[in-house]
Amino acid sequence: MSTTSDVAFAFDTHKFIKQMVATGFTEEQAEVQVRLLSEILHAQLSTKADVATVDLHVLELKRDIETTRAELKRDIETSQVKLTQDIEAIRAKLTQDIETSQVKLAQDIEAIRAKLTQDIETTRAKLTQDIETTRAKLTQDTETTRAKLTQDIETIRAELKRDMKEMELRMVIKMGAMILASVGMMIGYLRAFPMPVHIVSSPAQEMRQMAPSPAPQALPAPPFPAQPAR
Repeated sequence: MSTTSDVAFAFDTHKFIKQMVATGFTEEQAEVQVRLLSEILHAQLSTKADVATVDLHVLELKRDIETTRAELKRDIETSQVKLTQDIEAIRAKLTQDIETSQVKLAQDIEAIRAKLTQDIETTRAKLTQDIETTRAKLTQDTETTRAKLTQDIETIRAELKRDMKEMELRMVIKMGAMILASVGMMIGYLRAFPMPVHIVSSPAQEMRQMAPSPAPQALPAPPFPAQPAR
């Protein structure tokens, strides 16, 4: 599009189209309006009467522009109402979806809570059973160990009693042997070294005693009893 020159004045079609687009017309509508206006201007701008006609056409053009602006405004308002309705519908749908999701999440949470509660109860029952089994096993092991220890203690006690009796018997034997050895030693000593005995006799007996008698022979020492082996 170029700038058209006329005898009376210059008409800038490009600027006019930009203004019309800025006011709400489409570029195609603006071009149609410029083309019509240019034709009118070129055909009727030779006299003052033509100028008046052009003014009339300009007024009509302005009226058409106002009409178009009103229609565009109405269309925009209609679009706004439609968009508002769509937004409200989307908001309502989203609200419904959120509420449905919340209900579903609440149900899922309750299901998970119930499952966890059941698992906890099952685990608690299993642990209680394991504890009872372990307690019973430990009690049984304790009783077995106690019985074994009691048996071992009784065995050790019996062995100690037997050892004490054997020790007492050996002590008695040793003491008896020592007593017998002491008695034997005393008897041997008395036989080896007899004590003198004074006997008062009659004169006839004294006469008989005056005769010399042979020297007494030493008695052999009694054998010592053998001591038991230690």
